[in-house]
Amino acid sequence: MKKFSHEAIIVLTELGEVMFASPSIEWFISTLPKDLINKSIYDYIDENDIPKIKKCIATCTSQPEGVATAKYWVIDSKRKNKVFVKAAHYNQLNDPDINGIVTSWSDITDEFKAQAALEKERSRLECLFYNNPEAIVLTNSNNYVTQANESFCKTFGYSKKEVLGKHIDELVAADTPFYGEAFSVSVRATFGNLVDIESVRKKKDGTLFEVAITAVPVIFKGESCGVYTIYRDISEKKKAEEKLNEYVNYLERVCIQTIAALGSTLEKRDPYTAGHQRRVAKLTEAIATHLGLNEDDVKAVCMASPVHDIGKIKIPAEILTKPTPLTPEEYMLVKAHPQVGFEILKGVEFPWPIAEIVYEHHERLDGSGYPQGLKNDKIHPLALVLAVADTVEAMVSDRPYRKALPLETALSEILMLRGKHFDPDVADACVNLFKVDGFTFDN
Repeated sequence: MKKFSHEAIIVLTELGEVMFASPSIEWFISTLPKDLINKSIYDYIDENDIPKIKKCIATCTSQPEGVATAKYWVIDSKRKNKVFVKAAHYNQLNDPDINGIVTSWSDITDEFKAQAALEKERSRLECLFYNNPEAIVLTNSNNYVTQANESFCKTFGYSKKEVLGKHIDELVAADTPFYGEAFSVSVRATFGNLVDIESVRKKKDGTLFEVAITAVPVIFKGESCGVYTIYRDISEKKKAEEKLNEYVNYLERVCIQTIAALGSTLEKRDPYTAGHQRRVAKLTEAIATHLGLNEDDVKAVCMASPVHDIGKIKIPAEILTKPTPLTPEEYMLVKAHPQVGFEILKGVEFPWPIAEIVYEHHERLDGSGYPQGLKNDKIHPLALVLAVADTVEAMVSDRPYRKALPLETALSEILMLRGKHFDPDVADACVNLFKVDGFTFDN
């Protein structure tokens, strides 16, 4: 039974004048009992609540054996605050010397404030639930709908009457390929698991649409007693994403076609280069894949390969096709082709670091490369992949000044310079491709 922190007894006349008050009355109104005698109790009641106590007194007067109860605010004028009381009024006493209406006050201020706070929070949560623009439904532990907001009804095309008491999965997924998944979501959430997925659900008219679903278990005293589920219509978002993806794919195709066009331009000037860039691209892709590089890095190095020698477009054709060794001046001109390639490509906004890879594909770990003499981690990692593929393909192909070398010679060179010129992992991957995986430029 509820125990109140403070209680007081007062005996009133039919007009509300005090005939008696217990000592504890002082706590409620900061007035001694003797100073209350013959004074109106209404002076100590909030004016908005006076009708309540008057009604109780009238009830007791007309029904001597009845009890009238009310809750109202009692004014403590000295402390300038109020106490909320639960009052009981009755007119049947065991003491024949007392002829009046007995009133008991029990302080329930804390209880009232806690209840008021609870009601305020409940009202706030109900407002968030019912006025939320998201489609929200609350189901019990058996997945039957107990509450649904207007957004849910509008989204799925039901009236609230059609929704309440129905199984949620029957409402939004019956007779669709997604019913099993919907049932699984409900079960998982009912057993206390948060579920956040994108899927497809059905409207009342049978229309299927894409939704993002968040199912949150409602836990009370450690047990799941239902599920709070939010449905977001993402149909338009998905359409926008598809259009964006189509545009991105289009731009990527344009980039690839641009790269291919640039590569073919060079090949038309240098018959010995014809096929070299495509063959390098093939080996580069195989090495990058063998190394387990991510999809973007594999694509980046594959896109750089067809144009890695684009800078040679500035070299006179007679030098490119010269059948005898180059002079120092001619060799210096050839060594400038990575920088020329960088200057050509840097102004094109490719989605990959193509210009950087082209610029650095002749750099070597020990700094002996060109044109910048970069060392170790100063070299772009993808340029190190291209460097090995470019070297191997160049050695096993005919050149104006020599015939193709045996594959074994090229691989031995790569292993000999492993860790000095070439990245060890890249060198090992290249050798394994040929010796273990049977890679060839023609397969």
